[in-house]
Amino acid sequence: MKHPRDQRAPGFVLRAFSLRGLAAAGVIVFLCACRVFPEWETIVVVPPSLPTAWSERGLEPEWEFRAFWPGGEIRSAPGSGESAAFLVPRDERVAVLAYPIVRGRSLRPAGVVRPLYGFPAGKVDLTWAGGYQAEAARVLIRAGGDPSRFDLDRFLSEALDRMDDPWDAPPETFAARLADGTFRANWLNPPEEYEVGVSELPGPAASESPFGVALVPDGRGTAAASLSIGVHSWYASWGRVSSEVFEDGSVAWIVVSGP
Repeated sequence: MKHPRDQRAPGFVLRAFSLRGLAAAGVIVFLCACRVFPEWETIVVVPPSLPTAWSERGLEPEWEFRAFWPGGEIRSAPGSGESAAFLVPRDERVAVLAYPIVRGRSLRPAGVVRPLYGFPAGKVDLTWAGGYQAEAARVLIRAGGDPSRFDLDRFLSEALDRMDDPWDAPPETFAARLADGTFRANWLNPPEEYEVGVSELPGPAASESPFGVALVPDGRGTAAASLSIGVHSWYASWGRVSSEVFEDGSVAWIVVSGP
């Protein structure tokens, strides 16, 4: 059950840490030198097991793997295999993501954010919760921010604590605030939801989010859902469902059957 908004603790501010007080010049010079003359290492990216809801709906995704860091990006070709080997800078924060591709569309990714130092080379274990965190790091990088100066662990913890499905608040929604250090955790409070319904479903369908709620129709092919404003998608072996919820609570549905 989601927590009522009036029971939330005051939002903390996720800000960049300061380099003041570090043993100083040598540390700063070292950090800068890593970016200009990085040491590289090979990591092998393997996605986690599929969420039960996806397996039960017969989803068999192809995978696209990506890695992002300040000043660089690398990706595999979609559907190129069940793993990928990437050469990445050893001493950078690197957002590693695995995107499941179903019917030509990306579902919410699994991922991990590599620590700044001391991360062992070799196989990298991705998680579905880590996908939300890695997406926040990717958004920070793309917005010109430095993910090593942002409390990504706290960001993920707050998102999981406040929302049943953290993808109800995609990190890209907060891109500018994440980058300039003014993001507040109470923005991760559950968004307003509307009770909506869809008819003529051929069968159950799993949410695009590994944390999302499935659409399960009754005997007449009708299903109900609580949805926030925005676009939502579900997938199954028989096809896909998309909806868009508008600010007035009205909703538009698309049900696509077949391959």
